[in-house]
Parts: sequence; C-alpha cells; structure tokens
Amino acid sequence: MSDFLLSIYGLFGKWLVSGELKITEGEISLLGQDVVMLPSTFVIELHKSILKSKNTLLRDELYMWGWRTSYLYIKRFVESYKLRNFEERYRWGMDIAVTAGLGDYKTLDYKRGEYSHFYTVGSPIAKALYPAKKPVDILLRGINGGGGTATHLKITNCLEVECQAVNGKRCVFITATEKAHKKMGVSHLYKSQLNIKKIKKQQEAFLKKVGLPKVKGIN
Repeated sequence: MSDFLLSIYGLFGKWLVSGELKITEGEISLLGQDVVMLPSTFVIELHKSILKSKNTLLRDELYMWGWRTSYLYIKRFVESYKLRNFEERYRWGMDIAVTAGLGDYKTLDYKRGEYSHFYTVGSPIAKALYPAKKPVDILLRGINGGGGTATHLKITNCLEVECQAVNGKRCVFITATEKAHKKMGVSHLYKSQLNIKKIKKQQEAFLKKVGLPKVKGIN
C-alpha cells in the first residue's frame, strides 16, 4: 500500500475517533458539514446536458455551484485546523480533492496570493466524456476556483488549459487571480469557459456575506 493511501486511511481513522466524521442512519457529516456520497454518473449526466445545450448561463451556474461549495468546504478545514500558512492550506486542499475522487492532483507550480498551476489524471468527468473537442470539466473548474480562494485568500477562478477528455492523458488547470491569468497568457480562455465579469460580481457578493477564513495570524 502506498504512503499516500496509508495517510488517507489514517486521516479517516482520526476523523472517526475524534467524532469529526459522523456516520449515522441516513446521514454523513464531516466537520459539521453534511456530506452526500453519489456515483459520478450524477455529475457526468449533468455535464452532458449542459454541454449539449451550449447554454452559457447554465454553464456559469454549475461553475458557481462548485465554486461556492468548495470555498465553504475548504474554509471550514482552514478554520477547524487553524491553517495559518499558505502551504498548509494548499496541501490540505489538494489532498481533500484527491480524497473526494476528483482525480490524482499533481502540482506544477504555485505562488501565494496569485496562482496554482497543476494537473489531474483520472478526472471522472473527463474520462467519461472522452473524446471531446474542448475542455469539459465545468464543475471541477469551479471546485478548483473556490478552493483556491480559501487557500490564496483572494478571489481566484480556474481555467482549464488542457483536458483529458480531449487529449486522453491529463487535465491541466491554472487557478489564479485575473491579473495572474492575464500575465500567464491564458485570460482569452474566459470567453469559452466562464463569464468572468458576471461571476466576479457574484463572488464578491458571496464573500461579503460569508467572509474569508477566520484564523488569527493567517497569511
């Protein structure tokens, strides 16, 4: 068994012993948040419908669904475990994504407060929708963007520069601020992947309501 799997089993054991992970009749909760286990078919069929309709409003709603959910989820981990340092938050965010079955995440590069550049292998959505002509991971991009916001403590969104549904190999993502996306030469992808102006307003209003993670001495 790999070291990673041993650490994951150890983490689940710790959650169960501490009571942070609760499993009762009809209910699963982690750190006080309800968790629902569903087969990947649910989100795969959802993506098929949205991609087929080519409705950008539905696309952006699905993206924001993932963004808000991931932000609140990672925010809870940051606060519960008092993750003051960026590297701690980043490592937790990546491990949680892998544990959730979103694919095997591997870091390429990152800079605190600006961007995270990484790739995944085995995204269930991308695998199921191969072959495709363009990136398909709408929900996953939202999840990456929301988690990145709770990690970088700045509004970040995720652009998919490569997709396993297209190349059959891996998905490459850049979760970053608008400024960083522009500097990295990928901001043109907003046009096909998300309405950044509209979404940014929704994100600003959402953060004003729920706030950034509350941890003393956070950086």
